[in-house]
Amino acid sequence: MIGILLNPNAGKGKPVKFKERVKSVVNSLGYTPLFKCTKFRGHEKEVIEEFIGKKIKKIIIMGGDGTINESLRALIGKSTEILPLPMGSGDDYIRSIYGTTDIEVILNKLKKDEWKTFPVGEVKAGNEKYYFINGLGIGFDADVLVKMKNFRFKYLNGPMQYLMSIISTIFFYKANEITFISGDTVDKRKILLLTIGLGKFLGGGFMLLPKANPLKRKFDASIVNEVNKLIFFRLLPSAKNGNHLTSRYVKYIEGIESLIIKSKELIKFHLDGELMPVKYREIEVSIKNEGVKIIV
Repeated sequence: MIGILLNPNAGKGKPVKFKERVKSVVNSLGYTPLFKCTKFRGHEKEVIEEFIGKKIKKIIIMGGDGTINESLRALIGKSTEILPLPMGSGDDYIRSIYGTTDIEVILNKLKKDEWKTFPVGEVKAGNEKYYFINGLGIGFDADVLVKMKNFRFKYLNGPMQYLMSIISTIFFYKANEITFISGDTVDKRKILLLTIGLGKFLGGGFMLLPKANPLKRKFDASIVNEVNKLIFFRLLPSAKNGNHLTSRYVKYIEGIESLIIKSKELIKFHLDGELMPVKYREIEVSIKNEGVKIIV
C-alpha cells in the first residue's frame, strides 16, 4: 500500500486533476493507493501519523510548497520513503532536489524504487527548536511574506504574488544590522536580505542560492547589503537565475556547517516560507542529525 496525501486546494486544484493519473501509476506497480485529503492548515502531520500507524512505507505528497514542507517535517527521522509531486505555484524545494517540476518525470521515479536521505536544517531560538527543509530568510524576505499574508493579490499566481509583494515592500523597508558568525568568520553589517539554505530556489522560483545542493549536507548563504531602491530594482531580475552573485552588493558563502545570527533588534525570519515568532535577538542554525528519505 502507498499512502497519498492530497491537498485539494493547492495549485488551483491541480492535485485533484492528477489524482487518477497517480492512481494509475501506483496500481501499475502493484500497490494499493490510499488517498487522504488535507482539510485544514496543519492537517498534514495528522495524516502522516495515520499513514505511519498503518505501517505504510511509501508516501506520495500532492501539493504545493506548504503541503510538502509540513509533510516532510512530520517525517524527519522516519524510515518512510517520500515522493513529493510539484503541484503548487512555486515548488521551490522540488526544483532544488529534482532539477525539474515536470510531474510525469518525477512520478516515474516511483518505478526505480531508489531513495536518498536529505538533510534538514535546525534552528535554536531561546528555548525553542524549529526545523526547515529548504531555506531560511531574514530581513526583507520576511517582510515580503508579511505583505503577502496581509494583502493577498488573489488574482495572481504564487510567483507573481511574491513579486508584487516585493515591489510594495521595498518602499517601506528599513534595514537592520546583524552579526553573522560562522566558525572564525564574524561579519557585522546592515542587510537588505540574508538567505540561508540547503536548496537553490526560494521565494517562488528565485534562484537565491545557485551553488547550493541539499546532498552536500551544508548550508549556503547569500547576504545582500543595504542598497538604495534603484540598485534593488537592478538586482531583482538577476536573482531569478542566480546572476545576482556577480553584484558587489552581494556576499555569497558556501559550505557552512553551523552559524549564529545576532541582532540588537528582534529578528524577523521565516523557515520554508512560514513566518516564525518575532521574539528572538539570537538564533543558531545547524544541520539536524536526522533527515528525510526521498525517492530519487
